[in-house]
Amino acid sequence: MSAGAVAPQRRPEIVPGTVLDLAPLDHRGDGGRLSLRVTEIGEEYRRVPTLEWLRVKGVVVRSDGVPGGETSAWVRTAALADAVRPTGWLPEPVR
Repeated sequence: MSAGAVAPQRRPEIVPGTVLDLAPLDHRGDGGRLSLRVTEIGEEYRRVPTLEWLRVKGVVVRSDGVPGGETSAWVRTAALADAVRPTGWLPEPVR
């Protein structure tokens, strides 16, 4: 690897049940923060290393712990590593 080359970021394992907390610029949607418990992820995530956006389906994670509605979103793959949260995680309440 040359001095200026950057190693590619390892993609996190995203499986059903994974919780993602996505900043507004990391998903295409209503423009707000999106917290999502994944129910389905496109198979292309594993097969296409250069994929920039990925369709993810899941259940909205609300700050009170009550599951929100089901939704799908286009998610920026470069944001996934920073978006993964531990099981049982809840977003900060909206003030």
